[in-house]
Amino acid sequence: MAKKKVVGSSQPGKLVRRSEADIRRYIKSAKCKEDSARLEAHTRKYGGEPSPADLKEMPEMTDEELRLFRPIKAPVTVRIDGDILAWLKAKGGPYQTHMNATLRSAMLAERKRSSR
Repeated sequence: MAKKKVVGSSQPGKLVRRSEADIRRYIKSAKCKEDSARLEAHTRKYGGEPSPADLKEMPEMTDEELRLFRPIKAPVTVRIDGDILAWLKAKGGPYQTHMNATLRSAMLAERKRSSR
């Protein structure tokens, strides 16, 4: 039996109950606006969706940079047909890599068609 992986986390905080009136007051407060601005800045800094203004400031990538580009992998759970899974596994090597390559090829072909 595999040993369970230990994940570090903080202790859960004390549960605080708020009334609807408390929440409505908070939403109208300056503290809420401050918290929202801080959260938005944090989201942008650590992987949130960039704003259109942020994208305009980005320089174009060179061919060399594009060749070296490796997108961030996102763990997901998918349900696929058994015959497709068998086909991916029959190619040898990690089937997830084959699935990713097939999906990337389809995505690039669709982008090419839609940009015409």
